[in-house]
Amino acid sequence: MPDREVSAKQRGIVAGLLEMQYPDYPELRRKYFLLKAFGVDSVHKLHPRQVRALLDWLGPVRDSDGRLWPCAAAASDVRAFEEAYQ
Repeated sequence: MPDREVSAKQRGIVAGLLEMQYPDYPELRRKYFLLKAFGVDSVHKLHPRQVRALLDWLGPVRDSDGRLWPCAAAASDVRAFEEAYQ
């Protein structure tokens, strides 16, 4: 079965949600996370199914101002993942 494409917006949401986890050096740490988890350093190098899986896992929710945030469980998972690779 072919892998459906994802939009640039979906890839951008993944990048943004991951960067929200890292207030210090967000871009560098996002790339490190992607490298350890998927073997690539950019959301543009992820397979579409990986982008969809990250969106499901990060579980974006909108706040009252309409901004997207990762769900609390995903935020905790990202921190645990990073601690495992330190």
